[in-house]
Amino acid sequence: MLYEYVEPANVLEFSAHTPCASADDPWIRLYGLAHFDAGSDYIVRRDSLPQFLFAYTLGGEGRLRYGERDYPQRQGSIILIDCNQYHEYGTSGSHWDFVWFHFDGLLAAQYCRRI
Repeated sequence: MLYEYVEPANVLEFSAHTPCASADDPWIRLYGLAHFDAGSDYIVRRDSLPQFLFAYTLGGEGRLRYGERDYPQRQGSIILIDCNQYHEYGTSGSHWDFVWFHFDGLLAAQYCRRI
C-alpha cells in the first residue's frame, strides 16, 4: 500500500472513529471527518485503502489526480472516490479549505458505484 502524506497547515476540526463491525456489514461506516485549511505543501498520495473519500471545497484551491485525470478543486467542488484506486490530492496555490470524510460498507460501495 502506498501512502504519502504531508500534514495540512491548519486542522480546524478532526474526528476519527474505528467501527467495530465486520467488513461485510451492510451499513455505511464512518472512519473520520475533518475540516482542513491546508497550506501550500499539503499532499496525499495513496492506493489500496479500502474506503471511500468524500470532500467538499469551501475555498482556496486544490487538485485531485484520479484515474489518470486531473481535477481542479475550487469553491463548491466535490470529490467522491474509491481509495483502493491510486489517487493523489493536495493544495494548488497558497491554501485549500475543505471538509472531508472517509467511509465504507457494502451500501457505501453500491452507492458510490451508482454515482
